[in-house]
Parts: sequence; structure tokens; C-alpha cells
Amino acid sequence: MSDSEDSEDREDYEALPLSLFNRNPQGHNQHPHCSFKDDKKVKKLLCDYDWQGVKSPETISQLLTVSRRKKDYGLMNSHKTTITLPETVKCQLVLDELERDPGRRQGPPLIKEAIHMRTGIDLTRAFVEEEMQFQDPEGFQLHDPTSKRIKRRALVNISIHEEWSGDGHDKLKRIGLAIYGRGWSQLKFQFDVNVDEFWDHGFTKGIYDVYDDAHIALARWLWAHLVQKEINAWKDRFNAHAPHKDPEKVNPSGVAPNIAFALYERYSGVNCLRKFTPDTLKLVSELKGQLGTEESLQFVPKAFTQHCETALASLKPKELAFTNIWAVFEAMLPLVFEEQL
Repeated sequence: MSDSEDSEDREDYEALPLSLFNRNPQGHNQHPHCSFKDDKKVKKLLCDYDWQGVKSPETISQLLTVSRRKKDYGLMNSHKTTITLPETVKCQLVLDELERDPGRRQGPPLIKEAIHMRTGIDLTRAFVEEEMQFQDPEGFQLHDPTSKRIKRRALVNISIHEEWSGDGHDKLKRIGLAIYGRGWSQLKFQFDVNVDEFWDHGFTKGIYDVYDDAHIALARWLWAHLVQKEINAWKDRFNAHAPHKDPEKVNPSGVAPNIAFALYERYSGVNCLRKFTPDTLKLVSELKGQLGTEESLQFVPKAFTQHCETALASLKPKELAFTNIWAVFEAMLPLVFEEQL
């Protein structure tokens, strides 16, 4: 072939539209259901996993089949976050969490998790530990290896939903709150001590009158409201906490309960739930109606609850917490009982 013929063929080739050489001009492939970069559902899931402390790309890929988008959404790891934040902000985050734990029951890992779950900010464990040692060196003596340890019993089950149980939790009965849930030694060990500390402030500061019916009614609603909120937050923290790997344990260890629950097949588990028939669901619904389950779970009448909710909303507190609950109590008292006062 001569040079002139080769040149003519090249010109004809370049004149053809590029779409003729694209084997898939429409962009369709074997993954028709892939989400787009701005998918709000994917973003929410990624943010939720990051909030729970799930950082492993492999685990996220198994949970979500997407991990490369974390960078697009600005989800940084703890090292980068700690470097980026101002020193005063980081220190204040640790101090705020220490204030919520007057019983000094939580070590650096739990304080780090509490900050992350409450604010979404993930600091390094090294920074949290260093700041805790600086602010509260005596607190570390409570976590010394030679101190008294909690007695634990071995727990073995097949997998998720094998057993549901409800145990009485009477540690807060002295403030009128009986809690029912599964046996939870960590809740009793760390949660109760702090609640008792803050409850006693109402007595020592002369705010709460145990013989005043108005005080009793409002305190019962307000403390039940706050304790339930804090238990929910504690549950989220516990389910997102990954304990140390223990090769002697039969059940999964070294992994957060949330992950072990969602990926139970990865840990040779099975789903033990059994589906109800429509007739069974109807029967359960009728039984719940007869038992009045909603009313039995309330500490005060429904009308009083609505009145308290309106009063609390009118105050617009930035946050209802153990550190400010008695101040909120004093502000709500004349609003809830204005006719009597």
C-alpha cells in the first residue's frame, strides 16, 4: 500500500463519528442499579456508619457496597479530625463528656465514643487519653488493672433473635423509675452512678421538695423523659462499640454488635426469627389493645405529658441533659402549675 492510499484511509477513518467505536454508547452495563454520586440515601448511610465508628472500607463495602464516596462527603478519620480541629475545641469536647460522667466510670475508649456519638466528631484515642490524664489524673486510678472488676458470665447463642428477654432494672427506683430491658451490667455499672449523682443535686441545692405533689409529678415526667433519652443514646453507643478480640469467646468478638447483627452470615450465624401469619399478627394487635400497653408504660397521665411537653418546648433549651435538668425543672415549674401558683 502506498503512502497516498494510507493517508486517504486515515482521513476516512477520522471522518467517522466516535460513537461508532464505542461498544456501549448508552453507558449500560451489568450493574443497572448503581446509585449516583449525589444519592441522598447512600450519603445518609455512610454518615450513619461513620457516626457509629465503622471505618473499615471492607466492612462498609459489605454493608453498603460503596466506600469510595466517604471522601466526597467530607467524612474524615480520627487522625485528620484531631489535627484539623483547634486545640480549645478538642479540649472542651473532652471536658464536656467528663462533666457528664461524675462517677468517673468511663475510660478513654468510652469517652472517645461518647464524643463521637454525641457530636459526630471523631478524635484519636491518644488525644482523649492525654487530655483526660491532664484534667482528671485521679480518675485513672479507678481503671487500674488491680481494681475490683465486674464479674461476667459467658454468653453463647446460635445467632440473632434466638432469644428475647426482659429483666427488671431497679437501681433507679428510688427516684421513681423502674426500667425493664435485657440484663446489662454495663448500664448498671456506669449509668446508675451518674444518675444518682445528678439526682442528689436537687436535694443538696434545695430545689426539689419530696413532699410537694407538684414537684413529684414534674420530676417524674422530666426525669423519665431524660433517662429514656440517655438510655437510647447509651444503647446506640453500646451497639457501636467494638470490644477487644477474645479468641476464647464462642460468639463474635472484636466487632461492634451493630456489625455482627447486620452481617451475621459473615460470622456463621442464622436469623432465628419466624414470620407471623396475618391471623397471628391480628391476634397480637388485639391483645395489645386489650392490655393497654401504651398506658402501662407511662409514668404520668397523657394529658399531663402533653402539658409538660408544651412547657418544655416554650423554654427552647439548647439541650436537656443531666447537667442542666434541675435548672430546667425550676423554669418549668411555674409554667406547668401556673394556675395553682
